[in-house]
Amino acid sequence: MADDRAASAPKIREMGNKIGGLKTGIDPVLKGLNGLTVTAGDFDDAKTLETTVTQRRDDVVAFLNSVVTFLDNTKSKLDTAADDIENTEDGNNSNAGSIPNS
Repeated sequence: MADDRAASAPKIREMGNKIGGLKTGIDPVLKGLNGLTVTAGDFDDAKTLETTVTQRRDDVVAFLNSVVTFLDNTKSKLDTAADDIENTEDGNNSNAGSIPNS
């Protein structure tokens, strides 16, 4: 049975653009978190709260930055795959045209 599946460079590129576009929702969150500060007071529990909120904020920012990096890398890899498909198709078409008829 023949395998009739084909890779579509435009569809792969479209998927990469959609995946890369997911980070647009993360950017405003990062901006909001970067400005987040807590001034809870000058007693032990307040200082603990301040430290905890700051640490959690930093953890969330680091995680979101890693998500943005992952999305960028995924988009880049899908773009590369689409380019490879297009180059392979162009090469195959070029080679097919140079095969002598017998």
